[in-house]
Amino acid sequence: RHPLLARRTFDVCVLDEASQVSLPASLGPLSMARSFVLVGDHYQLPPLVASPAALAGGYGESLFRRLSEAHPQAIVTLRRQYRMAADIMALSNELVYNGTLLCGSESVAKGRLHLTRWCAMGAATSGWHTSLMPSWVKQALDPERRVVFLDTTGVVSCVERKEDGAVSNPGEAGLVGQLVQYLLECGAREEDIGLVSPYRAQVSLLEKAVRAQTPPNSTTAIATTAAAAATA
Repeated sequence: RHPLLARRTFDVCVLDEASQVSLPASLGPLSMARSFVLVGDHYQLPPLVASPAALAGGYGESLFRRLSEAHPQAIVTLRRQYRMAADIMALSNELVYNGTLLCGSESVAKGRLHLTRWCAMGAATSGWHTSLMPSWVKQALDPERRVVFLDTTGVVSCVERKEDGAVSNPGEAGLVGQLVQYLLECGAREEDIGLVSPYRAQVSLLEKAVRAQTPPNSTTAIATTAAAAATA
């Protein structure tokens, strides 16, 4: 405990992102307050536990999850979200939230990709034509399609590799690099493009593939997911 907080008791402790905090880590601040509020979503990322033994011992379960399941009457659910268009929200809404999620506004529900050099007729301004794209790229980047799944099962070059525990797929990294290139050519801003992979080795490949298509000072965000930060 910090000396400034020693022997002090607070009226309320608000613990944000509580569903990502392990139970032992939660107890410290909560013990210093007469009441507490836990804010989080245990359907999303759990606490990050690197030790298999600790994980087996239950450290991967947050206090938030344990209390929400034991005392559902104490839960206040915030149903409106402002991050996802309706099509993007639909998957998690159906599989996880039993259809309870709502878009916070009409503009959120109808949000779409803004490509300044793309138009519905399949051509772009300044003489650049989307007809020059491979068909799979054109379908993947169509602003009217907010969710696209690209199945690379039949692509010979897209074979997953495992070396010393590190998982990667050079072929898929190359395809992502192409998508980023076409996004930029269609008018997307680098700072609006984000790439996520659960594997560090794949992130490294994505960085190389994207840097080959963007300027040295590129602002495209490439990261690994927090839940897999301990994976190779």
